[in-house]
Amino acid sequence: MCAPNSCPTTPTGTGVDVTAPQMDATTCVYSVIATCTNPANSLIFNMDNINTLYGSQTLTCIMGTYQYDSGSSPPTSIPVTSVECGCPQNSCPPFTGTGAGVDITPSMLDPATCFYTSEVTCTNPAHLLYLNMDTNNPVGLPQMLVCKSGVYQLDYGAGDIAVNSLACECPALGCGGFIGTNAEIIPTRDDATCIYTTQAVCTNNREILIVCTVLFGFFKNKKTPNYLNVGATLNRKVS
Repeated sequence: MCAPNSCPTTPTGTGVDVTAPQMDATTCVYSVIATCTNPANSLIFNMDNINTLYGSQTLTCIMGTYQYDSGSSPPTSIPVTSVECGCPQNSCPPFTGTGAGVDITPSMLDPATCFYTSEVTCTNPAHLLYLNMDTNNPVGLPQMLVCKSGVYQLDYGAGDIAVNSLACECPALGCGGFIGTNAEIIPTRDDATCIYTTQAVCTNNREILIVCTVLFGFFKNKKTPNYLNVGATLNRKVS
């Protein structure tokens, strides 16, 4: 016959759900199962928020004290003095892939999801954001950089994308190509406003100046910028 449970109290704490003690009739060992009420949380034993344990954990009564398996190798049972549920520390180091003109806020913890997030914007509102040196696919602003499983990720509608670098730059020339006969096309860009000015010098002694402005608004659920040709000025030189 098994002796009564030698552990007088069941450990519990903030956000922790603990089952009633159950006895293994073969070993006469009593145990309980501890689970976090918020599935995003991890179990924090003995106020050690570095070596947290995710998911349900079995606490075994050994010589009058409930103990947990730390997950080390070989397995080690550690007496439980306290247990609570909370978010682990940020598993991502400070982000170092920031290019010129990129502004990232300090990481903030979302206690509901246990994700650490930072807001990303461009210091120049005329610029667009580019990920991982891909200058063909700018994304809208602002964006949230999220640490998931030790990797910085960004979701701008296409699912989580692992992020190694961020850059803010002017987009490529948004105006269509100028078509003419015997014309030399000379585009220039104002890096402060990202406005492109194209000068076409014709062999028939006429000069045409075309101004193209790129709008930096984004249509809803679109990943490409909306371009608008705002006007053209024709300067005619008479010989």
